[in-house]
Amino acid sequence: MREIKKEKELLKPIANYLKDKGYARQMVEACFFDYAIDLYGYSEKKRRCVAIELKLYDWKKALKQALVYQLCADYVYVAFPESSLTRVQISAFSEFGIGFIAVSPDRCRQVLKAKKSIELMSHYKSEMIRMTKWGD
Repeated sequence: MREIKKEKELLKPIANYLKDKGYARQMVEACFFDYAIDLYGYSEKKRRCVAIELKLYDWKKALKQALVYQLCADYVYVAFPESSLTRVQISAFSEFGIGFIAVSPDRCRQVLKAKKSIELMSHYKSEMIRMTKWGD
């Protein structure tokens, strides 16, 4: 199996994974204040949204960004290549309710389930959902 070497290589497997989970409306590089959420998804059926931060190595930076995304998404995940798992402190994500997904070129595996954000601000969520209508 080939190794993921660029962050953009994580996007397609994660986008497909989200679609399989019912998040058909998606936006890449969704602007949220000074941040760009790598992938923001909305499920009309579930009426909830998810933000995904993609990273290759820097799990501390990913965690900081994910904490901000809890303001605008019901659930927040970070996604790393499967090969980087040994370098990530998963317990830090668990402490804050951030989920974790391991990505390989042909599949995604949820390592840690995200908890519903208690920091969610409904007006931020509404605006992000509205933006997904044009995000394809």
